[in-house]
Amino acid sequence: MFLMYINELIYILDKYNVKLKLFADDVKMYLKIVNDVSVRQLQEQLAINALTHWAQVWQLGISVDKCCVLNIGTEITAPRLFLDNCALSVLTQTRDLGIIVNDSLSPTAHVMDIISKAHRRSALILRPFTSQDVKLLIRAYVVYVRPLLEHNTVIWSPYFEAIERVQRRFTKTFAWIWQLLVS
Repeated sequence: MFLMYINELIYILDKYNVKLKLFADDVKMYLKIVNDVSVRQLQEQLAINALTHWAQVWQLGISVDKCCVLNIGTEITAPRLFLDNCALSVLTQTRDLGIIVNDSLSPTAHVMDIISKAHRRSALILRPFTSQDVKLLIRAYVVYVRPLLEHNTVIWSPYFEAIERVQRRFTKTFAWIWQLLVS
């Protein structure tokens, strides 16, 4: 049913040359801003206001606190845009569908975040376990750490060495703990 509501939004905003990307209840609006006229096209010529009006007509709430402006590219334009009479924050990076996207579209921030989470999880696996069962520890790694590293692998392609470091650190620490337990 929600698709019936949201598909209308595509046609409404197309009048203002604003492009949309939709995923479930997530909407991304984008427009190439080349001058002040583009900013007015986005705000004053009612593109954002049309979105607000559409949401009010269908009695759908917009999470304004989750909305932001992300300038992509080298030229910095920081327009003051308002949604539901609230100023939208201008960010240099944001999380979109679980991926950190920054203003240069570089995957580095996302990759470093995932590597950090993977190191923490692997340390949490090794710290509390006093088991000498190798299969249990490997299974815990496969269940809790590898999904982090394998999710969105397209982004990872230039960073395979960083992924391998997570696994190498886990196995070295595991081998060191194993030596302590055996002796």
